[in-house]
Amino acid sequence: MREYCFPYREELSETFGRIARPAVEVFLKAQTGPRFRVFAYADSGADFSLFPRGICKMLGLELKTGQRSLIQGVSGKLGVVYLHRVEMRIGETSISVRVGFAASERMPYLLGRLDVLDHFDIRFEKGRVCFVERER
Repeated sequence: MREYCFPYREELSETFGRIARPAVEVFLKAQTGPRFRVFAYADSGADFSLFPRGICKMLGLELKTGQRSLIQGVSGKLGVVYLHRVEMRIGETSISVRVGFAASERMPYLLGRLDVLDHFDIRFEKGRVCFVERER
């Protein structure tokens, strides 16, 4: 059983000044070409992983060919995303994940529960977040 732990990243918050956030290093596989690295917040409240439109383009995907879905964030505002299946690597483990891509660029990168929790148990600890690979 493999375990991958990621230290929280210190970032600037308008409200709190410096704050530590559970940013996870993930590698996304483009349609053609190599994987590329992004940092996404581990978000146990997010139904699925979510990235802005630019990441969809970098992966070589056509935004609107994905499954259209409405989302609602904590603000209550509705938004449209397009779901695509993407190969994602966390640590040394590659998984296929349904990812929502928004039309907007102004949004955080989120690592949600859908498909990710099929492969990992996630443990939030003080100062780090750990992904423990599930036995298959």
